Amino acid sequence: MTRRSPLLAAAVAAALTLAACGSDGDGSAEAAGTAETVPAADPDLPAAASDLAGQTAVLGAVDLTPVEPGEDHGAHAPGLALEVTGVGYVPTIPVDAYEDLTGERVRASGDEEPPTEVRPADGHVFAVATYETRDPEWEPRGDEPRTTGHLRVLGSETARLFRTDYDGSRHAGTIVVSLPESHDPEDAVIELETHDAFQAVSLVDGTRVSSDVEHAYPGPVDVTVESAEKLDASFDHWINGHATVQAEVVGGFATPYLDRSRGQGDGWAAPGQRYVGVEVDWHITENTPSAETTIRAETADGQVFQPINDPSSLVDAYANPAVFQLPLDVDAVTVVLESAYPNGVTSGAETIEFDPVSAELTIG
Repeated sequence: MTRRSPLLAAAVAAALTLAACGSDGDGSAEAAGTAETVPAADPDLPAAASDLAGQTAVLGAVDLTPVEPGEDHGAHAPGLALEVTGVGYVPTIPVDAYEDLTGERVRASGDEEPPTEVRPADGHVFAVATYETRDPEWEPRGDEPRTTGHLRVLGSETARLFRTDYDGSRHAGTIVVSLPESHDPEDAVIELETHDAFQAVSLVDGTRVSSDVEHAYPGPVDVTVESAEKLDASFDHWINGHATVQAEVVGGFATPYLDRSRGQGDGWAAPGQRYVGVEVDWHITENTPSAETTIRAETADGQVFQPINDPSSLVDAYANPAVFQLPLDVDAVTVVLESAYPNGVTSGAETIEFDPVSAELTIG
């Protein structure tokens, strides 16, 4: 998508006055305006390269415009949520920040005093943004996929900021980027990569400017069991006599991402869909592998969905949730459980079919 950079709220007048006058001698950047209002730097100051970009911990105090959270701001994935928390522009950066970003120290010329600030390249501005990440604690919990965060400027990757399998989920930082005076929100972004899906959050205004998994928003939602029938039956087992079987839908979840450790999914759900897991409490007093069970989800308009996984184990027909992949516009389903038991081992043995039971679930 293409959007022109919006006019960000200007810093307070007193802060702008301080910025216009330069630093007070300690080399700290003090105020941030917009690309249109930030004061011009002294042209005699040393200039940074036009492609300067990176993260620094020594920029000093900068009065950035807060970014309010919203549906189209930030990005998330299992194990990591990213928000750009403040944005703005500064006329200069301290030489310490320049050295931190580039590894190069600005030297004095001749007998002159060493400079304390560095200005942008001609025709460029210094954009500044702060960001934070956290664990969104998506349910169901399980092994989190790796998410990598990169700084990307004008389409080119410039630095890796974090990687969750090495660095964990909590990060915070300040980024300085040299941009042309005329630029768009997508010209400076933090790009996330999670399980082959890419998302980008603008360092200019905090919006999510691209996502391969837009169907992942708003994220996991609640699944409510509105009503559930219960199977509670007995039969005369061909060897052991009295036997019982019970079954009931007891819960569920809905999420855009599910891998095998989290319930036998396949990573990101298909575009326009999400995973819906159905938890079943199922018991039989006899040999579980001999039991025959099926589960399906039905919508009010007649669509029927089969699970994408086998929820059974050797000792439990529903050791794992039964997982369906449903369209995002499906907000209610009827789940139907059917159970039967071959009462013998010969080809003519009777198969006992139990009454099906159903449950009404709402999603979201």
